[in-house]
Amino acid sequence: MARFNSDGSVDTTFDGDGFARIVLGSSFSLDVVVQSDGKAIAVGEAYDGEGDASFSVVRFNTDGSLDTSFDGDGIVKTDIYPSGHDTARAVAVQPDGKIVVVGGVGPDPYHPAIARYNSNGSLDTSFDGEADGIVEVNIGSEAAFASEVVIQPDNKILVVGPTKNVGANSDLFVVRLNTDGSLDSSFGSGGMAIMGLNSEQIHHFHSLALQDDGKIVVAGKQKVSGIDSIIVLRYQSNGVLDSGFGSGGMVATDVGSITSDRTGIAIQTDGKILASGQGNGNGVVLRYLPNGSLDSEFGNGGIATIAGSFLNNLALQPDGDIVAIGHLCRRVDGGPS
Repeated sequence: MARFNSDGSVDTTFDGDGFARIVLGSSFSLDVVVQSDGKAIAVGEAYDGEGDASFSVVRFNTDGSLDTSFDGDGIVKTDIYPSGHDTARAVAVQPDGKIVVVGGVGPDPYHPAIARYNSNGSLDTSFDGEADGIVEVNIGSEAAFASEVVIQPDNKILVVGPTKNVGANSDLFVVRLNTDGSLDSSFGSGGMAIMGLNSEQIHHFHSLALQDDGKIVVAGKQKVSGIDSIIVLRYQSNGVLDSGFGSGGMVATDVGSITSDRTGIAIQTDGKILASGQGNGNGVVLRYLPNGSLDSEFGNGGIATIAGSFLNNLALQPDGDIVAIGHLCRRVDGGPS
């Protein structure tokens, strides 16, 4: 984990050089969130050396050291399916300090799982009827997993991810849980809204944001008839697509060939929607008006391009500036990647 000053320089007060490093064997991190007290939580997966991956949750103090008040050493591994592949892909913190982690678990069929931890790192046994702190969701497909999570102001939990049946096109799902982990029957059909994208391949990183009016915005990518697009969908708070957005609640923007599955989403205070991704080997940030049309005042016809990059996510600063994160596929000065 790295921390930077507001001018872009590395913050050397964070673990001495700006970079906090831990070794969990073969592992990687996929998401990070900062608590209200400044402590940071990173989630991902960690292997035991025998092919068994577990949810990994790590909490750092504000100086970059591991927070030993979190499970004694700052690290929690949750092996939901022994000999399976359990990957935590996103994290959010509730106002009460409880930590919600989502991802995919299993042997086959791979399926979504949501785990909730107390602030000390223990699993919250009040979450889910089985009193184990883990909710597994049956989407009814051959493969599905959760890729993003948002906590609503009423503490209900929104989760999004991709799903795919063998021999069929991939779709996306949005699930809403009550605070006790049960499916919220007032949302979609029995707590689930599943959108048929007719996409020709599964895409791993749908992103999710919540508008101030309770509407839900999802970003991702799709491939239809060989054409890649970044897609943005907007749902009403009850899980029904918002017909006032784009075409029937969805906008697809052709940005050229997309080789990265990662997208980001953010909502400006004026209601405009930002989405990030990649197209034709360049990072792109798109801005949409509240009705789903591209904002011609942003970038080139609504699209800002960062040459030779992959943008994995974005966020808004309090002053409205946009921060995008990713990696370079070639250096713009001609040097090595």
